Amino acid sequence: MIARARGDRELEGNTLRNLGAARAALGDNHQALVCYRQALAIAREMKDRRNEAKALNNLGVVYAEQGNLNEAIACYEQALELSRQISDRRSEATIHGSLGNAHYDLEQHDKAIEHSQQYLGLAREIGDRRGEGNALGNLGIAHFASGRMDEARQYFEQRLALALEIGDRRGEASALGNLGNLHFAAHDFSQAIASYQRQLVIAREIGDAIIQANALFNMSVAFGDSNDRKNAITHARSALAIYEQIGSATAAQVCKQLEEWREWEQDESYAAQT
Repeated sequence: MIARARGDRELEGNTLRNLGAARAALGDNHQALVCYRQALAIAREMKDRRNEAKALNNLGVVYAEQGNLNEAIACYEQALELSRQISDRRSEATIHGSLGNAHYDLEQHDKAIEHSQQYLGLAREIGDRRGEGNALGNLGIAHFASGRMDEARQYFEQRLALALEIGDRRGEASALGNLGNLHFAAHDFSQAIASYQRQLVIAREIGDAIIQANALFNMSVAFGDSNDRKNAITHARSALAIYEQIGSATAAQVCKQLEEWREWEQDESYAAQT
């Protein structure tokens, strides 16, 4: 490494973080952790709190990706304290978002809401509209998981309105998907399908295969629960084709659902004949 040969420790730390990010993008979390730990050691050696916070946050992201959520939270909390010490409000906001996600994954919904509220307040303070949208979405999801449907709806609708205001098509698709899930949970299948259809249109416009497949599969389940088996199977098959093309594990879930519907059709056909 050129930076190491020159004895430039700050450049070496930055390079290690970049290498860690590249390794993480390739799915090599082990080597990503090695790079981030080395970057962290250099930042601490230099008493560079800003880069120390960055390295800790990077470590937290990889730990969360691995499912080591308690280790991720420990890194995020250290990074948060450092960000507060140096008054880095943008970093503080991002870390609150990461902490909210980690606590949500641990089903600690009240803590997830607490951190998401902090994320929302900071995003608004610094004028980060996309961060504000992400925080609103996270708050809606956490309230939804806690069974607070009215609160969830309010946050999802605010998320949608903001996405439309700033032209955030991905955020718009996310909000529509979440509203669809909310309608589905309330057994309002026609409204759920309408939300998923709007989400699908946007997903096709922005070329996001995952969102397309999710919208199609969610629609298929809503059609199935409203006893429209033909549309259910058609949409599930469309979702399956995309999931298989991108190598998603969700393909197995779709296959299982299609098999159940085929069995019901056979049972109904047999009952009609007899």
